[in-house]
Amino acid sequence: MSNNILPKGFALSIQKRSSDDASALSEKSTSTEQSSKRSRSEFPVLEGKPKAASSSNSLNSSVSPSGGSSSSSKSTVTESSPRKERSVISIDELMGDNPRLRNTVMFLILLRVVAPNMNSDMNPYTVKNFKKKNFTSTKNNYSRLFLCLDKNSPSGQTVYIGEGRGIGVNLWSKVASVRDNGTIGIGTMLVLYSPRPITKLLANETPIIETNSSLQVDTKRRLLEQIVIDFSVPEQTTRGFILNNAKLEIKMIEVVKTNCSGYFCDKQRSIEILKTDKKCGCYTMRGMGSNLAIVHVVKIVHEALYEDLQVDDFSSMKFSLLYLSEYFPKSTRRISYDVTNNEEELYDAIDQIVAFYNEHGGFTVAGWYKRGEIDDFVTDKTEKVSNSDVAYHVTSVYPSRYLNAHAEETKDMKFNVLNIE
Repeated sequence: MSNNILPKGFALSIQKRSSDDASALSEKSTSTEQSSKRSRSEFPVLEGKPKAASSSNSLNSSVSPSGGSSSSSKSTVTESSPRKERSVISIDELMGDNPRLRNTVMFLILLRVVAPNMNSDMNPYTVKNFKKKNFTSTKNNYSRLFLCLDKNSPSGQTVYIGEGRGIGVNLWSKVASVRDNGTIGIGTMLVLYSPRPITKLLANETPIIETNSSLQVDTKRRLLEQIVIDFSVPEQTTRGFILNNAKLEIKMIEVVKTNCSGYFCDKQRSIEILKTDKKCGCYTMRGMGSNLAIVHVVKIVHEALYEDLQVDDFSSMKFSLLYLSEYFPKSTRRISYDVTNNEEELYDAIDQIVAFYNEHGGFTVAGWYKRGEIDDFVTDKTEKVSNSDVAYHVTSVYPSRYLNAHAEETKDMKFNVLNIE
């Protein structure tokens, strides 16, 4: 028998075995690819250098409250996962003794930006180091403080992230290209890997995280676990809340002129900032951006509330984009919406949009609250007693059902800001 002639059936056996091996390899490859995709989806955060936005006006081109695009192909961010599996760490753990420091992660919802006065780059705050025996109090200078809600805290614990000289200098280094175009702002989910232990309290109350690590951003909206308001919260305690499927009523609006043409602050607290000399918190102002804001009086109805909650002076660019075709151009004048047909048409658009979302899952409302102290006039003015009222601050409102896109049905209901009289 010739050496180049294989025994009968041998060639067939080789072909079959090769075919089986190829199938197994293909299945293994598919399984690995699917596993990789699952791993990436667990932490859809911005890592490394983000992709630049395709539009010069990212806020107008995006449709999600977090600034993300309605189409994944136009997303301004990339998704990837950490190299090692990380465990979620809580505020209480970071304040305790010997907290874990490696391979941990916190998911924080940005609720508020506290900035210094107009004539200053820094604001001094009283900070207490509760880890020292004598509870040392010092004055710390911060250029900004970011109030955040711990997403995984059932009680709605909050924490400040400090930024100042030698503190928080790298917070936005990984997301610098999208920080000021509307991708990041109030309501955004911030991701902090391996946070340092918490040793300080702001004004003897709220914990402060001081870190030189970079924040990352989770831009994918998801229906968050509800965190209801604790009406028995102690005085001088700041807590956050998330209410899903709430019903809204916009009782009135007012278009006001502000000092801000940026996106980072989301035009929040417009009236409050106008009445004081505080900065809004934006890092940059946009030359072609509008400085107009729409201030709303909002009534919120939810089963977890003892009574309907009315919020005066709520302003948010992201909320306004639910009923505007795009945000106001720079050329828009406030007087165009001062008892005019434009104002009436704007009201019509708001009523239609709000009614639609109320009937299709309602709204998710997030914010923070605090019970303060008042003087005890019955006994002694120097004594403080707990205030019976809790102060609420709504910072984010978006549809519960349409998390990363506006409903297609509302497209024709929106008010066209380019077609005004």
